[in-house]
This record gives sequence, structure tokens and C-alpha cells, in this order.
Amino acid sequence: MVGSSSRPEGGDVKDSDKAPAPTWPPLGLTVAEAAEVLRCDRKAVLTAIAEKGLPAVKVGRGFRVDYDALKAWVARGQAPASGADAEAPDEDA
Repeated sequence: MVGSSSRPEGGDVKDSDKAPAPTWPPLGLTVAEAAEVLRCDRKAVLTAIAEKGLPAVKVGRGFRVDYDALKAWVARGQAPASGADAEAPDEDA
């Protein structure tokens, strides 16, 4: 039969046939997603990972940052300054 499908008659889809709903936050945020959460650029997140203790896991060529770990890191006051409120670094230091 042309156009036949594995669905039962009536076209109803069982709950078990549905794809699981995506969860937010995902298990690990990409650097770009972490930058969106922090409202900073990707370079600031990469610097935070390399130099400021932001916990991250290397996955392939990139990093993944756990959302809860990111929130805890921000709560400890270690998030990068960004936007108009950010102070320029002292060049003499």
C-alpha cells in the first residue's frame, strides 16, 4: 500500500512514540550558551574557564559548562564584568 505508516488506524500517536521533550538547561551549556546566560562574549567565558576557575568539561574541540556550576560560580562573585557597568582594566597593574 502506498503511503502506509506504522501508526495505528486513526493516526493516533502513542506517548511512547513521541520524542522526549528537551530539558532546560541542558546537561552542559556550550561556551556560546554560557556567554548568553552571563550576557558577555565567548572570549570572556573562555578566559573564565582558563584563568578564573569556571568549571568546564572538554568535549571534542569545545567545552561544556554545567548550568548549576555556572550559577554557583556567579554566586561566588567570580563572573566576568560585562556591558556598560564593566570597568576598564587598570593598564598600570
